[in-house]
Amino acid sequence: MFKYDVLIEREDICNYESEIATIGRYVSRKEKIVLFAPRRFGKTSIAINVIGKKFLSQKGTPVFCYVNFQEVVDLDSIAVRLAHSLEYAVNRAFPVKTRLSKIMDSLKLLKPQMNIDPVSGEFLLTLSLGKSPQKELIEIFETMRSLSERHPLFLCLDEMQDIAAIPEAEALLRAFLQTMAGSPVMITGSKKHLLSRIFLDEQKPFYNWGKIVELKPIGIDEWKKYIVARFKNKKNRIVDEALKYLLDSTYYIPNYICKICSELYEANSNCEISIAEVERVIHKIYLDSQSLYAEKTSFLTRNQMKFLVLLAKESYIKELTSKETIGKCGLSTRGISQIALVLLDKGYVEKDERGFRIADPFFAYYLSREF
Repeated sequence: MFKYDVLIEREDICNYESEIATIGRYVSRKEKIVLFAPRRFGKTSIAINVIGKKFLSQKGTPVFCYVNFQEVVDLDSIAVRLAHSLEYAVNRAFPVKTRLSKIMDSLKLLKPQMNIDPVSGEFLLTLSLGKSPQKELIEIFETMRSLSERHPLFLCLDEMQDIAAIPEAEALLRAFLQTMAGSPVMITGSKKHLLSRIFLDEQKPFYNWGKIVELKPIGIDEWKKYIVARFKNKKNRIVDEALKYLLDSTYYIPNYICKICSELYEANSNCEISIAEVERVIHKIYLDSQSLYAEKTSFLTRNQMKFLVLLAKESYIKELTSKETIGKCGLSTRGISQIALVLLDKGYVEKDERGFRIADPFFAYYLSREF
């Protein structure tokens, strides 16, 4: 009833209808798009299960190639991700006979081979890579460009910010995308401060690239309609104060909202959901994850922990270097700024319109009770 921690279908996405329609228009016009949102907001589900599926429903053997760049470390890992994603996209788009005859010429640079899947017994196309990362990337890019000239191709590059620290990666990718004028391309990311360095720095290859779409927190009225409609199956009701507490406790992050609602749905029938019941479920999730969060803190320095504990107890900090924040944290202006930047890069902390917050609300709950 409430889906979380998985790719979800369109009917399970709360709102974002306007953003989905906007992206759909850009794709139909073969535009270049930048979609960003914090982690767990559903951007990957929208990219794959909404926009990607719609693209694949058109005529002309369309190819949807989704590539996840999360935690890539060098040009070689980028090449491997691209090659595997292209393999999957081609195998999904074309029947075996077509793979053998009509598209081999487009893939010749990557030495395509047909092998039997040991599980399904089906013939699958595989692509070969050499030992020169930059040469491999250029060959993959040329293969994609060649394929796009014969078939509608939609390329989606997820977690783009993770290539920012890899020398030459942005320049090579930008040069390739310049050749894809006839294909829609969507770049997505979850770390806004890193994406800003890529798309807003005039010295960077991707400066001012693409149409910007942002997934912002969904308002309480939309969440109320979404949750009430699903609770009706078990005749549950949620009081307004409990709903607000639930949303505030999860920082309005869809994945965590649905996780709590799933527990509430399973545990109650014909009930009025109160703040106490929401708190009970949050506490249960905290207890289930306690050892994992304890392990997570073991990798942090003493000063990083001081900052995170303060942030957890404050929920949001608007100004990191205010006298009040520095006084409570006991760190210098420079120290707190450096710590915040490191924790933003690592994904422990997020920054939105209200200020800085812990990225994972259950980790924040853990910190506020354990320290």
